Amino acid sequence: MLRLSIFGTFRVADALGNEILVKSRKSRALLAYLALPPGKPRSREQIMALLWSNRGDQQARSSLRQALSGLRKDLGEQGRPALRVTDESLMLDSAQVVVEPALQGDLLLDGLHLTDPAFEEWLRDERLRREDSQVTDPQLKTPPLPDKPSIAVLPFTNMSGDPEQEYFSDGITEDIITELSRLPTLFVIARNSSFVFKGKAVDVAEIGRKLGVQYVVEGSVRKAGPRVRITAQLAETTSGKHIWAERYDRQLGDIFAVQDELVEMIASNLGRSLRDAAFDRVRRQPAGSLSAYEHLLRGRAAWWRSESTKAFAHVERALKADPDYAAAHAWLATQYTYDQFKGELDMTIDERAERASACTYGAKARRSRSLPSHGRQHGILFHHGWRPGSRTSAQRHRNFPQPARL
Repeated sequence: MLRLSIFGTFRVADALGNEILVKSRKSRALLAYLALPPGKPRSREQIMALLWSNRGDQQARSSLRQALSGLRKDLGEQGRPALRVTDESLMLDSAQVVVEPALQGDLLLDGLHLTDPAFEEWLRDERLRREDSQVTDPQLKTPPLPDKPSIAVLPFTNMSGDPEQEYFSDGITEDIITELSRLPTLFVIARNSSFVFKGKAVDVAEIGRKLGVQYVVEGSVRKAGPRVRITAQLAETTSGKHIWAERYDRQLGDIFAVQDELVEMIASNLGRSLRDAAFDRVRRQPAGSLSAYEHLLRGRAAWWRSESTKAFAHVERALKADPDYAAAHAWLATQYTYDQFKGELDMTIDERAERASACTYGAKARRSRSLPSHGRQHGILFHHGWRPGSRTSAQRHRNFPQPARL
């Protein structure tokens, strides 16, 4: 029997209360993931996509094997029966595990930090989801701050007076998040966590407390005919002080230059410079036409609204307008992968895997870094029945180069 404390300070104990030391942070994260809830099998691919999303498939598999070996040693003879391992999945036996309930103000895995972006995003989303499901106390403990400047970009407000233009303001926000995330000296909150606050009147101090960030970017977008006005401001969460604010009135065709300038101003006001070779190497390749960009934004917006058919149609029109638009190739690959959950397309899982691989390769060839790892794509497809070693899958994939992580 194991007693797991995953809220507040992580702790594992045996049935008599004797503490069991779990040495590896990845092993602690793995136990917590399996404990939500115990008794639920998690595929190896799901775990690899969560804890080793920035590694290739073989590396991730090897890392998981090593982590399991270390975890078994840590748990010892008393705790080992609680961990059920098969060739395909992992699970904590609910009859062998007791998860201690969370106390008021306890954070999930408080103080645990991993460098894997997929895990950090999952952890923050879980914390927000749990906090939203209960009455919050203003004195609740703030998530620990990272050891570098941390920032959240809130959804920019659509000031166009037309709800149909919401896709544009959301798309601008997503692009700013993506560009700031390329800077290794900044910790940027993921889109899913930031968009929890869309349409809500929440002060920056509360956002800082909930997300564990030092800075917040807010703004608005007004699109009228051939012109666009973007306002943005950078605020410190602890004091509420505005550090920087700017308004951009430009032609719509200058939207990419405005975004680059805006990102550069945010970074420079945080003491970070974009004028380095590392950033230049990963700077996005803008669309060759404004029409392609607008269709991509409309496609992304439709996807977040679960309107898959519209999403595919818009992204395909973006590629028709600009066949070399790397970000559109990348987003289409993501859509094909995640459509396995939705089942909107009338195609087999092998066909989805084939198209996702082709689009991933197309994005990589055009220097896009805008989609999840190839390992995560395979993890999702595998979870729904696709097997890369199957005869039909092998035949379909033989002609598609296996792309590196983007």
